[in-house]
Amino acid sequence: TIALSAHTGTHVDAPTHFLKDGLTLGQIPIDRFMGEVKVFELTGRSHITEEDLIGLDIQAGDKVFFKTDNGRLVDEPTFHRDYCALDGSAAKYLIDQGVTVIGVDYLSVEDATFNDRVHVMLMEAEVLIYEGLNLKDVPEGKYQFAGLPLRLDKSEGAPARVVLW
Repeated sequence: TIALSAHTGTHVDAPTHFLKDGLTLGQIPIDRFMGEVKVFELTGRSHITEEDLIGLDIQAGDKVFFKTDNGRLVDEPTFHRDYCALDGSAAKYLIDQGVTVIGVDYLSVEDATFNDRVHVMLMEAEVLIYEGLNLKDVPEGKYQFAGLPLRLDKSEGAPARVVLW
């Protein structure tokens, strides 16, 4: 028997996690869970802002993962409220650039206050969100990735095994 939250460890958030009529995991095309991904290292900041993203090689259709100082928190047994997250300006910038997948190296793409509505903004734009990635030993660069969630078709999220090569 396994009992866990749909948002345990490394996981995918489906739009219905925050949007009443959002897509469930089973409604998301499988190709969204794999392909080329760009890993960007953005350390030394408390939040990722639009200013941090301007000038990065981010194009329409890209899948992007962000490696931050959160790597130091990966093995910690307690939840930390001071993790690096995207702010609203970064979410809007990524949406405007046409990004399709975002991955972050802590348990939420948005800070613990939820004041910027980052989840809602991304989900309304149908951006798939991976949270809880372990990128601490991954150099910045382009990779192929697969991040298939547990097959919980009607779920608003599910744990996923994410691999890069």
